[in-house]
Amino acid sequence: MPQFSYDRKLALNGQECDGYGPRLVKSFTNALLAQESDIVLGAFSNGTYTVRLSNADGRVIDISTGAITPANIAAIVAALEAAADALVTDLEDSLENVAVVTDASPNLEIRFILPGEDWTISFPSNPDGDMSHTLVQAAGGTNIALGVFVVRGAEDDECKAPVNGSVDADFVGMTTRNTEALVMDYTTGDPVFEPADTVSVKSVGANWTDKVEDAVSAGAPVYVRRIATAANPVLGAPRSDADGGNAVLLTGAVFETSSSAGGELVKIRMNRP
Repeated sequence: MPQFSYDRKLALNGQECDGYGPRLVKSFTNALLAQESDIVLGAFSNGTYTVRLSNADGRVIDISTGAITPANIAAIVAALEAAADALVTDLEDSLENVAVVTDASPNLEIRFILPGEDWTISFPSNPDGDMSHTLVQAAGGTNIALGVFVVRGAEDDECKAPVNGSVDADFVGMTTRNTEALVMDYTTGDPVFEPADTVSVKSVGANWTDKVEDAVSAGAPVYVRRIATAANPVLGAPRSDADGGNAVLLTGAVFETSSSAGGELVKIRMNRP
């Protein structure tokens, strides 16, 4: 009698099916997009303002705007834009998170690139009293689920979730489990590739997925969601039909197993360029 017993799942979402034969797994990067934040400015008085940018690590940079007169929104925004540009230059690599600062009167618009850095912008020297705005930056872009199809990104070896307008030729394959890209969203328990993560994408061979949206039949062609809906929010999820144009037919891909409803584990075989 065995000393231990356990259950082993025969298949997992995102697991490769082929132990031999044609298979191709490539490494891509989930596209990291700029994230915009607006600093809303109110009425200002004439005077000199100090712009302070600080982060959670205790780094503080103060830049004076110089005298602002006449006191109007456009003038103060222009001065703050110049001060923020100076901050970017001063901090160099430490502030590479700030990509672009632009005049978006009556707002100061700041675009961020790198996630995980929270910055506070304040005006400690301010004729109208102190103001402070904390910018909490998440990764700009879209989490990509395991077991869905992705399209090629703007840069070489970059992928992203499909978008409205994505066509068959844009798709590079299905996200898969691979030792080069092990992912887990510990909040939900579902594996996801976050922006800037390395993504393993299978383009030739077979893969398991539980992201199928509806009942499918073995041997049927695969359609892939490119426009999210309330009922089906996962971009790149496979399904049985075009859903009124919200999904696109993927050539070289067929269902190898059937499902009676969405969310079941199915096998998809593909042969993408």
